[in-house]
Order: sequence, then C-alpha cells, then structure tokens
Amino acid sequence: MFESFHTIDFSAVVKSPWFVLPQPFAFGLSVNLQYVLVFFLVLVAINIQTLTLMGVVGEWTGEEMYPHARLSWACSR
Repeated sequence: MFESFHTIDFSAVVKSPWFVLPQPFAFGLSVNLQYVLVFFLVLVAINIQTLTLMGVVGEWTGEEMYPHARLSWACSR
C-alpha cells in the first residue's frame, strides 16, 4: 500500500555485495554485571518453580518424582 503513495527505491539493494563475511562483535561487547545478576536470579526462580511443579504433579498422579532422573530422562529423548 505504501508504494502507491511513494515509489520504493531498491538501488541500495542492487549495489550491495552478494556475500559478506560476518564480523564478530560488530557492535562491540560489553557486560553489565547488574543484568547478569538479574538473569541468574530469574533463572534460579524459574528452576525452583519447575521443580516444585514437578513435585506437585507427582503428588497428584501418585508417582514419585526424582528431579535429576526426570530431567535427564526428558533430555535423553
């Protein structure tokens, strides 16, 4: 619909190279310790919730849940 009001210019696409080698960290690399800490706190909270939910489901179904066995069984499928 936009092209009915303004023509699209593909000249930049035509002039661009066909193959470009990627540059690692083209935009730089920085680590903010606060973000890393928040990430790990969220990760720990999610793991606690997951293991708790597995225990609740085990109680509901009457099957004993061993987190290490269940997680390794799920990952080996």
